[in-house]
Amino acid sequence: MVLVLVKGWYCLGCLEQERIALLQLKANINYPNGTSLPSWVEGENVNCCKWVRVECNSITGYVIQLSLNHTRDYDILKSWYFNASLFLPFKELKTLFLSGNHLAGWVENEGFERLSTLKNLEVLDLSRNEFNNSVLSSLSGLSHLKYLDLGLNDLKGLDHFNKLDDFISLKELDLSDNYIEVFEPIQGLEILRLSVNYLNNSILASLRGFSTLKYLDLSSNLLTGSLHVQELDAFRNLEELDLSYNEIESFVNPEGVKSLEQLKVLHLNSINNPSNLTKSLMALSSSLKTLYFTDKQLTGEFRTEGWCELKNLQELDIHRNQLKGILPPCLGNLTYLRVFDVSDNQLTGNIALSPLNILKSLEYLSLSSNDFQVPVSFKSFANHSNLKVILCHSNTLTGENDSYTWAPKFQLRAFVLSSRNRDNSIAAIPNFLYYQYDLRFIDLSHTKLSGMFPTWLLENNTSLEGIHLSDNSLVGTLKLPPHHYPNLLDIDVSNNKIGDNKFNGNIPSQLCQCQQLTILDLSQNNLSGSLPPCLGNTFPSEVIIPDSFDYGFSIPELQVTNHHMGVSEHQVLVQLFEKEEVDFTTKRQVYSYKDSILRLMSGIDLSCNQITGEIPSEIGSLSNIHVLNLSHNNFTGPIPTTFSNLRQIESLDLSYNNLNGQIPSQLSALNFLAVFSVAYNNLSGRIPNQKGQFWTFNESSYEGNPLLCGPPLQNNFNEIGKQSPKPNASSHEVAEDGFIDMGAFYGSFVGSYVTVLLGILVVLCINPRWRRAWFYLIEVCITESYYFVIDNFFKLFKCRNL
Repeated sequence: MVLVLVKGWYCLGCLEQERIALLQLKANINYPNGTSLPSWVEGENVNCCKWVRVECNSITGYVIQLSLNHTRDYDILKSWYFNASLFLPFKELKTLFLSGNHLAGWVENEGFERLSTLKNLEVLDLSRNEFNNSVLSSLSGLSHLKYLDLGLNDLKGLDHFNKLDDFISLKELDLSDNYIEVFEPIQGLEILRLSVNYLNNSILASLRGFSTLKYLDLSSNLLTGSLHVQELDAFRNLEELDLSYNEIESFVNPEGVKSLEQLKVLHLNSINNPSNLTKSLMALSSSLKTLYFTDKQLTGEFRTEGWCELKNLQELDIHRNQLKGILPPCLGNLTYLRVFDVSDNQLTGNIALSPLNILKSLEYLSLSSNDFQVPVSFKSFANHSNLKVILCHSNTLTGENDSYTWAPKFQLRAFVLSSRNRDNSIAAIPNFLYYQYDLRFIDLSHTKLSGMFPTWLLENNTSLEGIHLSDNSLVGTLKLPPHHYPNLLDIDVSNNKIGDNKFNGNIPSQLCQCQQLTILDLSQNNLSGSLPPCLGNTFPSEVIIPDSFDYGFSIPELQVTNHHMGVSEHQVLVQLFEKEEVDFTTKRQVYSYKDSILRLMSGIDLSCNQITGEIPSEIGSLSNIHVLNLSHNNFTGPIPTTFSNLRQIESLDLSYNNLNGQIPSQLSALNFLAVFSVAYNNLSGRIPNQKGQFWTFNESSYEGNPLLCGPPLQNNFNEIGKQSPKPNASSHEVAEDGFIDMGAFYGSFVGSYVTVLLGILVVLCINPRWRRAWFYLIEVCITESYYFVIDNFFKLFKCRNL
């Protein structure tokens, strides 16, 4: 009984038969010469539950999920053919992701129908492959599936889609990006995705049998003209509808026809003729709570027709349009509004005088990239107790009388105020920030702030994930509190200066406690001291890229409908890094990273400081960073050979330092290195062989190192002594002419001569036998020299007489 209890509460690892099956699956995926799934290795006591893309039941050890999306290398191995027998050993498998593997079919008698024995299989993702209609008959036996994704395949026409009614348990079906025209209804289906299928208005009649639908996606099709509500009459349970990227002009609801009272979420992004559509929103549903209307189709003045009648609206997203003018006063009627995004428009006006001040339910407010006047005190929001996110970058910041300190009722999670346009009188951090204790992200860059580094911001907000204070006038020592910051991803305090004043002091060792850092930018300051070795342990050792590039942090208080497998989850991922741009120097240029690219970016920039000492070898442990810039400092010593472990590095700049020794030949193994510079150091020896990426680097990568030789430099080892070294730009001393210290040379020569002479005399005094031999040798040499001179003198004399 004790053994049973132990087995029930503790998992000893994966089962041996499943480990063997996984290795067989790897061999099949990689046949004949692929390299995918490198973590799946053979060996004794190997726990396959810890392998990447494998998830096991924490109690039984059975494999329950295989995430094999984009696993097979199509460029090398071409199409893959499914073999069901490889998956049958996983008896408890619940989820199987096979997206993006160029599956074109299956081995004979090994189709998907054989997976019917896996009674727990509920989720199957076959999207982004090469299946045609025949896959439907093969799948028809999987009656226990709840989620099926066949998006981005080659399904087409009218035939075979009657097979879909065999999925009696199916709740979510994705057929987007195919060529489907019509198919039979599936009873019990709750989520249906049909985007990018070239469907016209006739599809609505075909869908009338889907009475249980809660979510319907018809975006990016060929729907045109007026959409009559009676055509959607069968969707009485519909809660979310996506009609984006169509040519719909209006909604028409004849008298006596009820609107879709259950419809709560409507997507109308990039509708080409939106003017009449906004006026007829009430005809579709008077109960709308969420409305998305983005992508540059709304133009001109912000009209009131259609918007202000939606009294139940809780979320309004009209960002990335071309709206002008002020916010209409009638927006104040939307008293339930919690999320409001009008970023990326051309709206104007002072937000302190706008209807936003009476919308006390606001939780998320984005006004970025407009022409608003934004008072930095934010006193007009003093009574907004629900505010969690304020995004106001790229507007005009204005000052107002903020002489007294006020305590806000809200606690922000994110605050973005970066702007290059502000009154010259503004130079202080907003007072209300002193009362914020739950910030996850704050950006006050480009705001001309002055004073000392706000250590209190980190002391008060221990859950910070990102802090941007670049391009301000902050001074003093860069001090971080002693707290542990496990979630801190992004620190940017670069380029803080007033004249010659910058951050000074040492790099704070507290940075080593930030185990999730992805971007650290301390460039263009006056930091000194040595580089903490523990910094090599800060960045994540493994970067896992999810299938969805959503990035942000969860705010449980914000509730937005997010359907997945028929379940309505109430959460929101604040897309801060989709709205923010991070300027980071890489490959000798300043790039702005945003959207999902920022999610994948990682790097360290410590350039243009006064950091001294040797570069710690531990920095080579940062195997997943893409950029390392240590240029324009006073580093000494050799380049660490551990830099060969920077396998993902794309830009490595060590120029303008005092580094010496040879360039490690191991660096030639860095296959992603696009920019490399060790210019203006004291390096010597031969440059690594021009292979791999080193073949692409020219002389500019090595200039200013007179003792370096070999291609691409034009000199050779015999010529380097004739060159005069160039001054090192990171040092403030002038180098002397010549590459050899002549005083040291003469001194060492004389010392060596005297040492050898004294050594000979000591040996001759101690050993009589050697002494006799030595004097005999001297006597022979003198005698031979005497007769050599005499003989040659007489010969020369006779020649002259002749």
